[in-house]
Amino acid sequence: MTIQNMRNIFLAALIGTAGASGLGQERSILSFYPTADSIVAYPSPIGRYEIKCWKKISSNYVTFIGKKGEKRVLIAAVTTRRLKNLRSDISLTVQFHGPRPYFGDITTWGYIFDRNGDGLIDYMALVAGAAAVEDEKIPEDFPGFQQAMSKQQFELYISHTRIVFNHWADDDYDGRIDAAVQYDMNPFRSWVRRYLLIRCTKFDDRFDDVRAFRGKISTATASANFTPEEVPYYPMGESQGKFTTKLFAENSNIMALINRAARSCGLGAANFTSRLSLPLQNDNPPEEPRPLGEMQHRQRITLTRISSSSL
Repeated sequence: MTIQNMRNIFLAALIGTAGASGLGQERSILSFYPTADSIVAYPSPIGRYEIKCWKKISSNYVTFIGKKGEKRVLIAAVTTRRLKNLRSDISLTVQFHGPRPYFGDITTWGYIFDRNGDGLIDYMALVAGAAAVEDEKIPEDFPGFQQAMSKQQFELYISHTRIVFNHWADDDYDGRIDAAVQYDMNPFRSWVRRYLLIRCTKFDDRFDDVRAFRGKISTATASANFTPEEVPYYPMGESQGKFTTKLFAENSNIMALINRAARSCGLGAANFTSRLSLPLQNDNPPEEPRPLGEMQHRQRITLTRISSSSL
């Protein structure tokens, strides 16, 4: 064997090793979140969508929705009644009925993705509610709970209000959720203050990577307190709660229900949005987590129970 041949073999092995080592992050919530977030933030009007298939499983109706004239499914809804009129049932953007945000009669829906193209849903962006989302334009003295807003402040509130999604990812593709992006409300007003990146990177149901960010996930910093068992956060309309792996389990059940219904509908890889079917947003995903100390002062917090019936 010549020296040149040995060099070629060595370089091939090196490239293969580098590709394998980067595969985990390439397919993780870190890299896919920017793509999913851009899709949910800039939807097409619901009038361009139609119901592709629906199945009743136990007491739930699972409905698959996609754009007219395309075979791809982008949205799934889990409801206790059959959907018939998408225009009245679901709104992909926020409307206002007086001072309150409104986005359709059905709120138990979300965007679904098959990142690795194996025909199974492994990433979901599920509706959490509607709220204004803070950015650097919002002053610290903006009115809080039960405080009146001026006309200019109310216009600012309306312009920042959107449907808020929590993102759920099965990053080792075993059918169980092990990573999430969870909203976190401002404790002094009804605005989303930030988002929390929450991961079990060892896939052992213990949180070891929790970071906070606004806007781009690439700006996530280790500024959130947590323990391996819980992450304190502020849910909509409630006092401080805690995020536990129970939420991973509940959303794993939702994902399993959607996949079961998809199989019954005959839907597979060709019908779902994957990494290969979309240009991936380059958001420079953050590096792997650095060790963080556990929470030193555990506050009394109320468990927020989210049932499998509420997507």
